[in-house]
Amino acid sequence: MSQRSEMVTLVSEDGKELDVNKEAIKLSGVISGLLEQVDSNEDDSEKPRIPIPGVKGHILEKIINYCNYHYENQGTDNHEFIDDEDIDSWDLNLIMDIEQEKENGHEDILDVAIAADYLNIPKLFNICARHLARKIRTYDAEQIIKYFYLPEKEETVTTN
Repeated sequence: MSQRSEMVTLVSEDGKELDVNKEAIKLSGVISGLLEQVDSNEDDSEKPRIPIPGVKGHILEKIINYCNYHYENQGTDNHEFIDDEDIDSWDLNLIMDIEQEKENGHEDILDVAIAADYLNIPKLFNICARHLARKIRTYDAEQIIKYFYLPEKEETVTTN
């Protein structure tokens, strides 16, 4: 069990330091690779610190929650699912909680999706992407632009 208690510190773009179980965060292909490099370069007495540029602290917290839950409940299986039946209720609740936290919660879902893609967490990326796709399925171009706040695209659509 000593492996489970090993911790690593992730440092977000905005300087927030978050401790996470080393094995849980290995659900990220990118961080797993970085940990292999860090483990071979550092002595065992120091807790590894890994900067995560481009990911804000509150988004990194959501990713850590996801990784902790899936590690504790399903191990390190991070397969990409095929259909909606493979999305477990905890994942659906996570997405709904993120969306309802603030008025433009879909922006955080988009940020989580971008971070999950960057960190190579395919299942989390797919969950976010599917949720956003369901939301905009019936939207026209203008509604999509407003939903994702794409001002540079708004000019193109409104002038054509």
